[in-house]
Amino acid sequence: MYIYTIAILPLAIGMTIANALNIYMSKKTHSIWPGLFTALLWGSWMIISCGGMTKYLY
Repeated sequence: MYIYTIAILPLAIGMTIANALNIYMSKKTHSIWPGLFTALLWGSWMIISCGGMTKYLY
């Protein structure tokens, strides 16, 4: 259980950044799709990197 608590903070920060990028791109382009794909790419990268960090540390 301790392993998963390490990855919660970077994951939460990453999802916050992904949401902010989504809002920024959607307002800049007046379309939902660029913001959605940017948020999906950023969010999936954060999930993969947080999983890799926990595997590397333990």
